[in-house]
Amino acid sequence: MKKFDKDDVEKIYAKAKKLHDEGKYEDALAILHDMQIDNLPMEKRWAFYEAKGMCQIGIDKIREGVENLRNALFSPEGMPLLSQRRIASNYFINLHYIDGISDKD
Repeated sequence: MKKFDKDDVEKIYAKAKKLHDEGKYEDALAILHDMQIDNLPMEKRWAFYEAKGMCQIGIDKIREGVENLRNALFSPEGMPLLSQRRIASNYFINLHYIDGISDKD
């Protein structure tokens, strides 16, 4: 499996983010899907989990998106505090859109 260097990671992330910002969630997901997140530098993993999760939420795959946001929260190395807050907020907000999950859960 390929290990990605910092330049590769930055380019791929920028391309996926641009597509996400344009509302092209499926195109961004295609790029992110090909990434083996476990092969990324530890300090970049959270950003890819977040990007993948938000794209999935954008195409109404809420359960998968929430799972990736959770993965981002549990990959905190290198994550700025404001990013932790944003991801946690998106995680908890989107939990409410999953059938079968109550406030107690």
